[in-house]
Amino acid sequence: GTCEEMMKRAACARELGVPIVMHDYLTGGFTANTTLAHY
Repeated sequence: GTCEEMMKRAACARELGVPIVMHDYLTGGFTANTTLAHY
């Protein structure tokens, strides 16, 4: 699902440094924001 992809990207983004998470946050919207908020 999309949420699982978001989590995978979030884990990778932590090593790379955030830009990917921001992109998913903007494109994913509120759902992505809620999912990433748990990290």
